[in-house]
Amino acid sequence: MTITAVTPDKSVGFAGVVDGRRRWHGRSYAARGYGQLLMAATLFGLAGSVAKMVLDGGIEPARLTALRCTGAALGLLVVLVAKSPALLRVARRDIPILVVISLCGATLIQWLYFVAIDRLPVGLALLFEFTAPLIVALY
Repeated sequence: MTITAVTPDKSVGFAGVVDGRRRWHGRSYAARGYGQLLMAATLFGLAGSVAKMVLDGGIEPARLTALRCTGAALGLLVVLVAKSPALLRVARRDIPILVVISLCGATLIQWLYFVAIDRLPVGLALLFEFTAPLIVALY
C-alpha cells in the first residue's frame, strides 16, 4: 500500500509507506535515525576527550565554554536561517526568559562540566555528571 502526500510547494513531502516502513523521498526514517544515533554517539564519546586535550593545552574552562556555546549558537542559527527562518522570531516578552535559559541552562552547565574535566579525569567527571541527577533525587 502506498500513500502519497504532497506539500504546497510540491517539491518535498511524505512519500508513503512501503513494506511497513515510512519513506521520505525513498529513504526510510529508520536508516536516517540509525545514522543520526551513530553520529551522536560518536561525537558524544569524543567530546570529553577532546575537551580534556584542549584544556590541557592551556585554554581556560570559561574560554572553552564561550567557544563551544558560540559555535553551537552560530551552527543553530545557520540551520534555522536555511530551514525555518520564522522560528527566529522571538516576542519581546520572551527575551528575558531566553537570556536566563541561555545563561543557566546552557552556559553554566557547560562551564561546570569543563571545570570538572579540567580538575578530574574525564571518566570520573562524566560519572559525576550523569549520576548527579540520581544522587539529588535520592537525597
